Amino acid sequence: GINAEYGGPVEAAVTPNPDGSFTVGWTPVDPGKHTVAATIKGHPIANSPFAVPVEKSSIAVSGPGLDGGEVLIPQKFVVNATVLKDHGVPLGPNDVGVTVQGPKGPVEPAVHDNGDGTFDVSYVPTEPGKHTVNVNVKNKPVGASPYSALI
Repeated sequence: GINAEYGGPVEAAVTPNPDGSFTVGWTPVDPGKHTVAATIKGHPIANSPFAVPVEKSSIAVSGPGLDGGEVLIPQKFVVNATVLKDHGVPLGPNDVGVTVQGPKGPVEPAVHDNGDGTFDVSYVPTEPGKHTVNVNVKNKPVGASPYSALI
């Protein structure tokens, strides 16, 4: 069996190979050092458990709407999560979370799924001042989130 942990178990898929070996796949959801313990018939294999470092996702967030703009002018940016799509991770508009907090309260963002692993985001600030833009994919912060846009 395989047990991957980082603050709790992570599901692993084990596939037997024709030569008697096994291919193991798992999808970590948090960066950090993960512990992977492998057993055969309940007994640990040599050198198990293994420490596996997992880096933060390379999802990119870019565009002028992260830096600043003008009141009542739509501010836009792009979330580029093609790295997930390219690795077969299902991703839809509900997996991209964006919140914008203006100086006097929340500003409603619009997220558009381009169908290619990228998402266009826009919001219309109604007050001048600092706007905090939080961007999450699958409930994890991405890019340099949170961003500070001066409107």
